[in-house]
Amino acid sequence: MKKNDSDELIIANREIVLQSEEIESRAAELVIANKELLFQNEEKENRAAELIIANKELAF
Repeated sequence: MKKNDSDELIIANREIVLQSEEIESRAAELVIANKELLFQNEEKENRAAELIIANKELAF
């Protein structure tokens, strides 16, 4: 293997490492976003249940 080929492989490996780190970082951000969406959905479900009760009370 030539020195030039070796240098190119080192550069390519560094780029792959950087890309992997970016992917891991994005995955962590998506986990946080999913948790937030789950929380928001639960809050909306609770509010919907409260409104159903309020509507039933108003119907009487």
